Amino acid sequence: SVASPGNSARAITVGAVGITGSKRVHADFSSVGPTTMSLLLKPDVAAPGIDVLSSAPEGWAVLSGTSMASPHVAGAAALLVQRHPDWTVAEVKSALMQTGVDAQGLRGRPIGPSFQGGGVVALTAADRPLVFANPSSVSLGLLARGATVTRKIRLADAGNGAGTWQVS
Repeated sequence: SVASPGNSARAITVGAVGITGSKRVHADFSSVGPTTMSLLLKPDVAAPGIDVLSSAPEGWAVLSGTSMASPHVAGAAALLVQRHPDWTVAEVKSALMQTGVDAQGLRGRPIGPSFQGGGVVALTAADRPLVFANPSSVSLGLLARGATVTRKIRLADAGNGAGTWQVS
């Protein structure tokens, strides 16, 4: 499961994927949600984290881990803040989550949100989201059979989402 500090509802938690050609494949070492205790849906997004060229004490090394994926997302968030200084932290997180691209599992099918959250960060799309969602994701917790839970999500036009929307 995802541990601290990634289990914070306000944190942007990152899962790792490998990129081969046009495929984005979930890294088997990457933690998946839901989180323990609070059962929050995590990670929020995914980014390249397998065989990443990185600096190392001896110069350069090819490394794998969520510690390789997280800087991709931190950089994407920094660029969004620079381009959109009026966006809140929650809007930056929403833009990254709402515009992600699905990663695949071993059989080539899209993996679920407990492995990738909103998907692999797609910075060009995140720069022009249609809407902001608050909260960015919804977790229902542990439900007994037949139980129902209601959660509210506030959608706001991000500048490119004007029009009629149908939500279900």
